[in-house]
Amino acid sequence: MPENQLGLLEDKIKKAIQLISDLQAENDQLKKANAELTQSLSEKDETIQKFRKEYNEFREKQSNSTIKSEKEEVIKQKVESLLAKFDSLQQLLIG
Repeated sequence: MPENQLGLLEDKIKKAIQLISDLQAENDQLKKANAELTQSLSEKDETIQKFRKEYNEFREKQSNSTIKSEKEEVIKQKVESLLAKFDSLQQLLIG
């Protein structure tokens, strides 16, 4: 094999080795970025779960409050009705 061809082959091998080295470094950087993004995603997922729990608790309290308000309104109406009947009865007895 002529010396010129050996030199070309050596250059190609050196370029291939450098390319492999560059790709390995890039791969390491991508793995690191992936790990960081995975951690960030996990933290954000935990935050979302916390917000969902708080939201559900709020909705439950709101629902209970609405039910309580509705019951209070029914009681208020019954009391007003009984007071009106009492007034009518009182008017009949007095009047």
